[in-house]
Amino acid sequence: MVGCGSTPTNSLRSADAERSFHHSRHINGFEPEQSPEKRERRDERDRNRERDHFIDQVFAEYRAGARGNSWASIQARANQSASPMAEYAWIYERVSSWPRPGLADRIAQELLPLLLAGNRSSEALRITKARLQANERFRPITTDRLLRLVELARDAGDRPLARTLLSDFDRHHPGDPAALRARRLAEELTR
Repeated sequence: MVGCGSTPTNSLRSADAERSFHHSRHINGFEPEQSPEKRERRDERDRNRERDHFIDQVFAEYRAGARGNSWASIQARANQSASPMAEYAWIYERVSSWPRPGLADRIAQELLPLLLAGNRSSEALRITKARLQANERFRPITTDRLLRLVELARDAGDRPLARTLLSDFDRHHPGDPAALRARRLAEELTR
């Protein structure tokens, strides 16, 4: 097999040469018309442009008072996505600074269970804290999620967040069977 050029040493040399070529093209200012980097930047630009258009549409609906339409648009987009969590996350980041907190609260209520299921506790706590700063009445939809976030906040050392989530539990969840568990957690947090 002399002269076939497929020895391991030759393969390593060709891989090194290719890496060297790709590195040196940037140093020498050579940018080919088609490159993976250029394609990536173009795809990201296109994705951002499409996202901007979507957010503009949602904002127009929301501002016009068609809050149900804006929420339906967001929900449909997230449900059609390969990753609803990622979709809700970027949309949340864009709407969280809007003057009225209602839509961001609703998105957060959908995003929180996805983050908790994906073991992304710190992100769930960050979003919860941000929502409470924007709207003191914000709470997760279910008591199970609420109590899970209380426990996570307690375990992370954020007792003020845990206490805030538990405040007015009976008003937010009247007659809920988890009230005893919530009272026990509240007592534990006052010690």
